[in-house]
Amino acid sequence: MDSKTTQELGKILENTDLISLIKERQELNKSLEVNYTAVESLASQYESAKKTITEYYSSAHKDNLAQGNITDAMHYISLKYTDFGRQQNSPHFRSAISEAERQMAFRQEKALLLGGCITLKAPYVLAESGITLNKIDTIAKQTAQDKINQLILEYKKSNGIETDTLNVLV
Repeated sequence: MDSKTTQELGKILENTDLISLIKERQELNKSLEVNYTAVESLASQYESAKKTITEYYSSAHKDNLAQGNITDAMHYISLKYTDFGRQQNSPHFRSAISEAERQMAFRQEKALLLGGCITLKAPYVLAESGITLNKIDTIAKQTAQDKINQLILEYKKSNGIETDTLNVLV
């Protein structure tokens, strides 16, 4: 194609909605990229929290499995964490931890034993590792903000806009 034909084609395209559709699509992709970055950050952090919780209960889980079958293991977990264990004066009853901690441990160990889902809202475990749900949310927001700042910087550079001051708030 010669330059005249290219110019004419460019004028035709400018007069159609195609260019605006392409620009809208690019903006949507950037928006999706920012949202995806935040979601990806959250997922990664939640996966890390899940790993921390699973590792925390791994020793107890092995101990539960060593009881024989699932019925015996569930009985053992009950002796450790429920009023049944307290009433039976079970040597396995965990009186040194709070009722809320016993309920959480019962739920988590039962989920691991039966193949269920552990809860990520496990403040006793996560607090020891320095992870909190608020911290996870803050990190995800900062990751998204960093991506937004990167996209703005790229836009400024590509359009010849001075980039020495980049302070954007979401």
